[in-house]
Amino acid sequence: MRNLKKSLKILAISSVALISIKCQKEDINQVDDSQTTEVSSETLAKLQGMGYDTTFKAPTLYENGVVVEGDIMISNEQIDAFNFEKQAHGAILNCNKAKNIKVRNRLGNAIPLNVVKKAIGFWNRGTNRAVKFVLVNRNADIDIVIDNRLREPGATAPPFRGIPNGDIEINPNILTVAGKRLTNNQWAQVIAHELGHTLGLRHARRQDSPINQLTGATFVQIPGTPGFDGRSIMDVSKGIGASGSVENRVGISNADKKAIKALYGSGSNSRCNKRNLVFNDQL
Repeated sequence: MRNLKKSLKILAISSVALISIKCQKEDINQVDDSQTTEVSSETLAKLQGMGYDTTFKAPTLYENGVVVEGDIMISNEQIDAFNFEKQAHGAILNCNKAKNIKVRNRLGNAIPLNVVKKAIGFWNRGTNRAVKFVLVNRNADIDIVIDNRLREPGATAPPFRGIPNGDIEINPNILTVAGKRLTNNQWAQVIAHELGHTLGLRHARRQDSPINQLTGATFVQIPGTPGFDGRSIMDVSKGIGASGSVENRVGISNADKKAIKALYGSGSNSRCNKRNLVFNDQL
């Protein structure tokens, strides 16, 4: 896996996704116990200040950073850049990069290329090209790679300083809660979910969630989206492959589309046109 490059995070609770720093459901702990040593109290405080849940699932060390909320990888650089006084909660891509995000598929035969294309199509077509992912063979912004150490189907990082911050990592050996392998349609949803994180979207979550109360995190809702969207591609409230889970939906929701329009749509009001791509207390 490529080193995590960059990120902070936008605490936005969109119907769809909470704006950003990174990826998918329960616990992405490494199999190697040497990588699961305790995270320092100082780092925990910063992660909590950035709005991450550190109580429901304990953060774990992962290469040059920390994994939070089970599947969101935050680099040490991102953690060090967090400033309590500024209350920087998240980040998105700059406008130009959002229109040309180069993705390289490196999954080989593990997952068909058409699955990756389908996942990309959900965002490209569903948002009227407010964002655009482009498949390339080299010089990619994001590689989609295999990492069999993951205990979730996928994981990735949020943007940092206006550009993508790392690979999308996939474990093709992960099973559903029923003990079955994921289908190609389900893998398309998983990859689409991870792509959402690379755009700066957080997990969809109820604003009055007990987890939010435990961590004291305050989420800012993306303008034009509902407080919670159970149909969002970023909702991870169900087990892997369970009925109603993100893996068993089709594409992105209408609220997901509204969230992307608010962040990357045309016009001076889109968030990516703002000089400061790191969100503070309000959107």
